[in-house]
Amino acid sequence: MITTLKRLSIVNKMKLISGFPLIFIIILSLSVLFDSYEKKNKLESIKEIVVLNTKISLLLHETQKERGTSAGYLGSKGVKFKEDLLKQRTLTDARISEFNTFLATFPFQKYSSNNKKIMDKAVNDLLNIKDIRSKVDSLGIETKKAIEYYTNMNADFLIFVANTSLIADNSELVNNIKGTSKN
Repeated sequence: MITTLKRLSIVNKMKLISGFPLIFIIILSLSVLFDSYEKKNKLESIKEIVVLNTKISLLLHETQKERGTSAGYLGSKGVKFKEDLLKQRTLTDARISEFNTFLATFPFQKYSSNNKKIMDKAVNDLLNIKDIRSKVDSLGIETKKAIEYYTNMNADFLIFVANTSLIADNSELVNNIKGTSKN
């Protein structure tokens, strides 16, 4: 090997010497590029989860108000809160629509199947809202059962939010994403 190096011309020796740093720079650049790509993918995943959890939060806010208004309506035997209940259902329906629209494009395959199961259960509960509303309107459900329905559905959504909040390992990162997701 040393005799081969001795036979090389000065120009070839210079090329050889400059080749090592060049190879090192290329490897380092590829490593940085790969890390950046992984970080970008993780940020996109976190942003998707943050947006979904925001939609869930807005939906929960409205279903909580609907739960309270339904309880008031049932407690008064249909005498009070009828108009409030209709207005609240309209607000809740708007949030359900927003939530369902976003959920239709959400890439669950990128996340744990356990989270998908939890979401499926919550969505299945949400599908029963029309039946519960009908029973509330006709006073055909006990107040306790109506409240239980909303509480259980909301609990499933909250379990999903709690599980997915573990995806982000940097709270500052999540706060930055939340700030940019408003745009």
